[in-house]
Amino acid sequence: MNKIKISTELIADVEELVKDFSNCEIATRLKISLSTVKRIIRDNHLGRSKEEKNAIRSRTRNDLIRAERRRAIFGLDQKTEIKVFTNKERNTLKYCLKRKKYVFLARGDTTAYYDSATSRHPPYEERGRKLGLKFKPLELQFQ
Repeated sequence: MNKIKISTELIADVEELVKDFSNCEIATRLKISLSTVKRIIRDNHLGRSKEEKNAIRSRTRNDLIRAERRRAIFGLDQKTEIKVFTNKERNTLKYCLKRKKYVFLARGDTTAYYDSATSRHPPYEERGRKLGLKFKPLELQFQ
């Protein structure tokens, strides 16, 4: 395999970025391959402390969650399997309602359907109405 010669300026740039950015982010910023970044870090003994690794991981995860939340708000499909909520309280309540056998026909649906098997819970329903949920009998949906 043919390895390229790495300049001292490139090494200095990687050394400057290694404490604050992930390897992928460094590669993107410097327009070089990920394997080149890894090789520079390995060959020049550039490391990160545990705190720096955790900070980078936390920041990248928060960035990813924010991006997924924006996609959910605009009704786009998620790119990852991370659960993101635009309204956490309403989604928590929907989870509780599902356990009581209420039915939501589609993801993101704000109408909860109930039938004879559903154990109705008036306090949950009242809280749901305040959060923008609607409650309808399931039989009406399929007539």
